[in-house]
Amino acid sequence: MIHDPAAYMTIQKTGRRRLVVISDFQGGDAFASRVPSVEQHRAKWSELPPGNSGNDGYGHDDVRVTGNYLERLPLACIKAGIVDTAEIWTHWRGECPPVEDLKDGPFLVRRSFQMNGPDAPFASNDMLAHILTSGPPDILCVWGLGVSEDILEACRESYKIYNPSMRLRCAFHPMSAGISTSS
Repeated sequence: MIHDPAAYMTIQKTGRRRLVVISDFQGGDAFASRVPSVEQHRAKWSELPPGNSGNDGYGHDDVRVTGNYLERLPLACIKAGIVDTAEIWTHWRGECPPVEDLKDGPFLVRRSFQMNGPDAPFASNDMLAHILTSGPPDILCVWGLGVSEDILEACRESYKIYNPSMRLRCAFHPMSAGISTSS
């Protein structure tokens, strides 16, 4: 259930439930020489037209659950009618992450976000700004090395699923309440 009025309005406007998987994959060569603030990234996200929501004109029965571990869970959730759209988010070391990737469309959208630095759990002012601008997903899945506390806080109303490799970190993480781990 969503208690944040802004997130609720986003879902009411689009009528879509969204699942996001955050992978620990990192693209790009070298880390950026400067990291823009959350406010600078928010200005960028606010100026962009709404991203592709995926799944336009297709029914849940049209979904084929294929791919690797990043793709199968979101596709299975769409097929089961749990969510309407899904995105896979990764991290980018450089200053200019690639634009959204629709190659897995029409059901999956891939996005890359500039990282703040190399330390895990990963922080990203870019990702945080996107969440604050577009609203949190209904379901947030974090695989691998994790994300910073501010991203989890921005998604406080999202149902969270953490990869089992995160179990030790979650046990000591202040945002661990309400986070599900699988066995």
